[in-house]
Amino acid sequence: FDFITLHSAKHRDITLQATEMYVQSGRVLLVIGLVVVGLITFVDFLSLSHQHLLSPITSIAVNAVTEDVARPHYNNNTFTTQKQQSAAMGSQRRCNVLKFEHNAGQWVKTNFSQDVTWPCCGWDKSFRKYPNQCGTRPMSRSPFRSYAGNRQFYAHVGGHGCSGACDPDPTIGSFISAQWTPNNCALSLFNATHFCSNVLRNRSLLVVGDSTMAQTASVLMNAVHQNCPEQIRHAQSDTLIPMEGVSERGSPWNIQVDRFDPDIVLLNAGPHIHSEEDYKTMMEKVYEQFNEQFGDTQKLLIWKTINPPGYPALGILDKAYNLDDPQIWEKIMKPLRKMQRYKKKYTWDLFPKFDRMAKHYFKSRGVAVLDVYPLRYRFDNHPQLDVHHCTHGNGALRLIPQLLQALLEELDQA
Repeated sequence: FDFITLHSAKHRDITLQATEMYVQSGRVLLVIGLVVVGLITFVDFLSLSHQHLLSPITSIAVNAVTEDVARPHYNNNTFTTQKQQSAAMGSQRRCNVLKFEHNAGQWVKTNFSQDVTWPCCGWDKSFRKYPNQCGTRPMSRSPFRSYAGNRQFYAHVGGHGCSGACDPDPTIGSFISAQWTPNNCALSLFNATHFCSNVLRNRSLLVVGDSTMAQTASVLMNAVHQNCPEQIRHAQSDTLIPMEGVSERGSPWNIQVDRFDPDIVLLNAGPHIHSEEDYKTMMEKVYEQFNEQFGDTQKLLIWKTINPPGYPALGILDKAYNLDDPQIWEKIMKPLRKMQRYKKKYTWDLFPKFDRMAKHYFKSRGVAVLDVYPLRYRFDNHPQLDVHHCTHGNGALRLIPQLLQALLEELDQA
């Protein structure tokens, strides 16, 4: 975090005075000056958090992960039992995910549990920490920049989702375990056996998109690792359709669907698109191609909103903010843009606008939308200043299997 750029004139004066004292008085006063600067930096960070509406929820703290928890046996991917499910639902009615009723809520701290997580197998060599669960080589992504889950090893993931602040070792990372809790309804907890047997059944799921969608796909595969991971595949397509000026690492979405012939297609684009006009063109072309090429099939198309950016030191955002409000999002983005790692080409400012456009466009045409809006509150769930997320089983992305389970159940009942 580039705190120097954020110092006020008063703070710079204090720092200058401390430096002059060092020149006059020697190394002892240098130490005092550095302590003063450190205190100013800390005060600046707190001030920044308050000024830009970035106050973390005070009831949520980093879990004290023991060595045993940091390297668990990962022997159960079922997030809940029937008893836990009943307790979680209570007397509340169930959220209608298709109508986005789950979006009003808060993240509530939970205990890190080895029974509801999986190892983080990163392509950045972190898979070597868990050779028995992750294997001893990087997971293959061929042919066609694609990979599917398997029961021998957990799915690997990119985007540094296992390193930096994402490392479950408390001496390295700053991992927070929390559960999204809607205000006015209840979400069914995820159950891998139920999902594979009663929800996905014998259908195949193709997750198409960029590296953030690869993270999404790997989380889905690992959530059902002991049950049906082979029914889930990721295929790379950064912008879904060819776009001028964008170097596509995969293939257009319709070509990937034609190759793998899935029953369910989960699509997303955004981080590699940098204007509202291009985003509108992409949505219209995707919908047109789906109707032309797959309209007479039984394929189910689902649009997913964008996995948002963040920075771990900013914590979890307070529940009160309307993150669809452009003015609030601007206040959130302002400190991020001042960081050294931020690049103008990211255009993260546009993500909420893209999501609003997609929700309106696809929902009005009868296409289901998987809305991951609650992830916008999880600024902590990132390895660094990044659009990629931490991908441990107890990370924020575990919300995605939970929401997908609810959405597919609602579609079955419709």
